[in-house]
Amino acid sequence: MIGVCCAYFLAKRGARVTVLERDQVGKAASFGNAGSIAPGHPPISKPGRVGQALKSLFHPLSPLYVAPRFDPALAKWLWSFRHTCTEAHVEFSMRTLGPMGHASRGLFDELIETENLGCWFCRDGYYEIYLMERGLESATAESGMLLRHGFHPEVVSGEEPRRREPAINDQVLGGIYYPEAATINPYQFVVEMAERAERHGAKFQTTTGAVASRTANNRIRGIQLESGES
Repeated sequence: MIGVCCAYFLAKRGARVTVLERDQVGKAASFGNAGSIAPGHPPISKPGRVGQALKSLFHPLSPLYVAPRFDPALAKWLWSFRHTCTEAHVEFSMRTLGPMGHASRGLFDELIETENLGCWFCRDGYYEIYLMERGLESATAESGMLLRHGFHPEVVSGEEPRRREPAINDQVLGGIYYPEAATINPYQFVVEMAERAERHGAKFQTTTGAVASRTANNRIRGIQLESGES
């Protein structure tokens, strides 16, 4: 998704663009993506994240799974990550992520309309729901932070979630509604954006893996492919 959007905007501005894709366009992470567009979503490095991560680190089905191995570089990165899990760092990050979120949400609207994309774009927002009081309290506190950055999360509890969405069962204590959020079919979006990028002159090379960058004077001058070409 990131690659085809970069290709689209660069080609539209007259740049010569070639996209290298190891497999087929849209068949990797974008194919399995849930399709949630979440402007204003805070960074993952939040207070308490390290403790949560350690509990699920070696569980294959957890959101953060790391296969057991000796990897000094990974250990160094995880140690650095630990130092960013503070309230101050989240607030600092949101000063950039907030404006980017507002701008990105507007760009989705613009792209859907101007390029006539048929990717099931839905502007109805989405809910995050919680089964435990502790999780709901944490999300409620986070929603207050998002309000300061121009977003409008709404806390819903009691019977309100079930009134709005009958599929939510009575085990759910409450949740947060994010009205600025949207959903999309990510694979269809990527395929269509790749086609629009090609219309503007971008070229795509599929089943082509890149293994290294070629540099000169501290600047990237080319890319070495798996085939040996550059």
